[in-house]
Amino acid sequence: MGNAGAGSALEVAVQASFCMPDTVYTVSVLPLLVGDMEPGANSDVTLKYYVPPNVGGFNATTYATCSDDAGREYWFPGPLP
Repeated sequence: MGNAGAGSALEVAVQASFCMPDTVYTVSVLPLLVGDMEPGANSDVTLKYYVPPNVGGFNATTYATCSDDAGREYWFPGPLP
């Protein structure tokens, strides 16, 4: 995860991860707090998933949030569906 913005990303957290097929799901406890990130900073984030034996691959869309120094909240890639 990285902060490509010009300001600090505060209280960065992974909120959810939705998988296709939906028989795959995250076993990591969410939300997962990453912490504050300064501009240009990167942080390794690991999520663990349950993948049934009959599933050969899956796609996941992962949602994260952060706040700016004015307290505004931002969602990436967008608000939860």
